[in-house]
Amino acid sequence: MQPEPPLFECLIAEFEEAWASGNAPSIGSFLERVDDPSCQLALLHELVCIDLEFRWRASATLPNIVWGLEEYTKEFRELGSLEALSVALIEEEYRARKRWGNSPNPEVVSGRFAGRESEVVEAIAHVDEELRREFERPLQLPSGFEATPTATAGTNEQFNLQLDDYVLEQMIGAGQMGRVYRARQRVAKNPVAVKFLRKSFCHDRSAVERFLAEARVVSLLQHPGIIRVHGVGSTPGGGYFIVMDHLIGPDLAEVIKQGPVSVQDAVNWTAQACQAIEHSHRSGIVHCDLKPGNLILDDVRRVRVTDFGLAQSLGDETRTTDRIAGTAPFMSPEQVSGWWGRIGPQTDVYGLGAILYALLAGNAPHSGRTLTDTLAQVVSGVQPAPVNSLRPDLPADLVFLVHKCLAKKPTDRYGSAYELKDALRLITPEGAGDRI
Repeated sequence: MQPEPPLFECLIAEFEEAWASGNAPSIGSFLERVDDPSCQLALLHELVCIDLEFRWRASATLPNIVWGLEEYTKEFRELGSLEALSVALIEEEYRARKRWGNSPNPEVVSGRFAGRESEVVEAIAHVDEELRREFERPLQLPSGFEATPTATAGTNEQFNLQLDDYVLEQMIGAGQMGRVYRARQRVAKNPVAVKFLRKSFCHDRSAVERFLAEARVVSLLQHPGIIRVHGVGSTPGGGYFIVMDHLIGPDLAEVIKQGPVSVQDAVNWTAQACQAIEHSHRSGIVHCDLKPGNLILDDVRRVRVTDFGLAQSLGDETRTTDRIAGTAPFMSPEQVSGWWGRIGPQTDVYGLGAILYALLAGNAPHSGRTLTDTLAQVVSGVQPAPVNSLRPDLPADLVFLVHKCLAKKPTDRYGSAYELKDALRLITPEGAGDRI
């Protein structure tokens, strides 16, 4: 049993972000935020895998650092003895050590697990073979994942990128499916962003297909307001990655943290996002995860939309909420419960309205003490606090527009991103913005 998917992924993302800030986070403090013991154990296994990766990566530049599974069994008795650890954790430690240059001796490794030597030798031999295959064999893409006429040169070359061609510099973000690093091309030195699929999903065929589908989706969406994908590839450790444009930013979540946003900027940035999302909808794609952190400002402070990892096709007749996916404070009611209707263009209208609300008010439309509280607010009849109660200087027509976007019923919102963009053009305050 695992914690609710949103909580599980939120905790993992926070853990990775804490590591990326340069300080090793406490696993125990994250486990305390989950009540059910079986859920805690599932989370513990995932956090140990992440912790191992970051610690052994640090050992590449600090060779005196050594960190093994023994350290975790001492601190977390629920893992059991070293001899009783799951094979998956043993494989993960071995993979991290191999990947970051430690080159452990298989016999020495297996000797640490009394009574299980043959099982461990077989498991790490499997890891060695997996790493060898990944170095020698090009990425095998899921069926239907092909270069398109809009993709680079119209060939599959962009779907067989090599991780060795990029130097990872710093983790800059994390989401439900993966984590993102700032990187640099080893030869051309150009800055890029590299997004990795989470380890927990790497052996899940459907998860891999969803992850790589993001590259396929964005390769179809050739628009100046949408982050460009360079290609995809596979890692020596058996994972997958996507290479994209890297913008220095900031994203709008960082802008909001810095203080009040002018009405002019809020209206302009939302309208620019509308243009990009309008193009996405015309291409048959609903973003489904619009939030300030997924809108990045480029070098001329225009918005670029990123992270189509949860995107859905408008042509998919099976669009339902069989799993809750999104960022809770910015999710539409239909993303939480199908009772409100089907996911469609008006789902993204809600997300755009939620971003505009946050730009003006300084916080998301809904915010509970816990994730469950927040989702309950989204899906219930609870309305967001009037945005002008938090920002009294707002004109009435802008207040009306924001709350129309945030209507619980999709049919009560603007019908499309195009319609919302037109409504933004009519906002009347002096200096409301450059007309889009």
